[in-house]
Amino acid sequence: RGGARGRPAPEVAREVQPPRRMSPRMPGPRSRRERRVRLDRSVEIAAPCGRVFDLWTRWETLPRVLESVRRTKRIDGVHVLWDVEIAGRQVVWEAEVVETIPEKLVRWRSVWGAWNRGEVGFRALDEDHTRVDVTIEYRPRSWLERIGARLGVPDVYVARDLERFRRHVERLSRDEDEESGERDAETARGPR
Repeated sequence: RGGARGRPAPEVAREVQPPRRMSPRMPGPRSRRERRVRLDRSVEIAAPCGRVFDLWTRWETLPRVLESVRRTKRIDGVHVLWDVEIAGRQVVWEAEVVETIPEKLVRWRSVWGAWNRGEVGFRALDEDHTRVDVTIEYRPRSWLERIGARLGVPDVYVARDLERFRRHVERLSRDEDEESGERDAETARGPR
């Protein structure tokens, strides 16, 4: 039988608690810092750095591109509300953009909701190619999220979303190049 808030009854809880004095081989409770999970992912995109940065920082359009992002809402110039779904679990937080360097970096930290922080770096490889480096640090909120983190579930979602973003940017760039080529051809032909 369960106690208050789904906890085991006191007699059951006593049976599974570790002894007060732990042996040297038995690790003690981890600190909050040790429970953090860090994800690092990169992708190369065949598009100019300015274009990639611009598309990434259009927060309102990201839910149409990134599969795990259900909704974003710009609150003001530096705060964005995020609603994502990872492995069927909803995660919501308000992010504060703490640093923006145009065409170089966006860094954030959560100020409400699920704790996380991270950055997205943009590096021009050449005139038409950009490397995007994503680093996210977060704290799993439950044992299920800790197991998912150990199995690499969030990493898979980030990798998938980065690949979707890459395809989206490259498709837009290709479409713009085709339109530009058509306009150039019409200009070269002259008026009819």
